[in-house]
Amino acid sequence: MTRTGTSDRSWVARAAWTIAGLGAVWLAGCQNPRPIVLVEQSAAEAWDRGDMVLAEQEYAELVDRRPARVSDRLMLGRARAALGDWAGARDQLDIAYTIYPEDSEVLDLLTEARLQLGDTDGLAEELRLAARTLGRWTDWLRLGEALRRTGDLDAAEPALITAARLDSGRSLRPQLALAELYEEAGDAERALERYRMALYLDPSSGAARDAIRATGEIPGPTFALVPAEADLAD
Repeated sequence: MTRTGTSDRSWVARAAWTIAGLGAVWLAGCQNPRPIVLVEQSAAEAWDRGDMVLAEQEYAELVDRRPARVSDRLMLGRARAALGDWAGARDQLDIAYTIYPEDSEVLDLLTEARLQLGDTDGLAEELRLAARTLGRWTDWLRLGEALRRTGDLDAAEPALITAARLDSGRSLRPQLALAELYEEAGDAERALERYRMALYLDPSSGAARDAIRATGEIPGPTFALVPAEADLAD
């Protein structure tokens, strides 16, 4: 009986030491965060496989650990946007934009976040200033699409035409944006004209082909139309 009691006490002692040791290891792990390269890898892999919940968590950790890196804030904003957390996305994108006001993706996402949140006060003026300052066709396109989405079709048209002119009729997006604008305004003739121009730039465009078929026309090569701005090409 004595030997058994001693053995029991020894076992309890060993178990206590084992538990204490595991606790120490756990505390050490908490005090020593993962190498940042592993967090980066986990974040990128989560993003690639579409696990936005994990991606958001990992990019949030990266932002906490290196707040000056704009690329981390951009990815955190993208992950939150994908989860529908537009307010959280905007928090990150606002900071990213103050550091890199010329980054198109940052401004695109920030504009989308503000539109989704209904925060449109002053948005047109800010986007117009960016378009005039940066002078890229994508900046005028962003302005025009934002104006259209807020219901200001009259102001959206010249912005989108400016985008198409600066692009010299080379890109699909301005032509589709103008087609959608005219369609929304009830101008079927000009909408069809722009869809034909879009078809010229991309014969496989589903948006253009479907819209043309809806009018009873056949979206073949002979129906395509050279963009009106193509003569401005260098």
